[in-house]
Amino acid sequence: MNGEEALEIVTDDMTKNKNRFSNYGLILMDCNMPFMDGYECTKHIRKLFARKGGMSPEEQPIISAVTAHVEP
Repeated sequence: MNGEEALEIVTDDMTKNKNRFSNYGLILMDCNMPFMDGYECTKHIRKLFARKGGMSPEEQPIISAVTAHVEP
């Protein structure tokens, strides 16, 4: 629904796994979400994995940006 909810879902996943790993291997991130856009949410998720999980970038899930924006 929005970037804040996406961050909460990933945070809950890390908490359930005692901050050691994530069940997500791929996260599809909408670039334009309300409250917190996908770019900002991705920054927070990356910090979460590095800080709480101590996961290197290679161990972290892939975050792929998607958008429904089209040119006229």
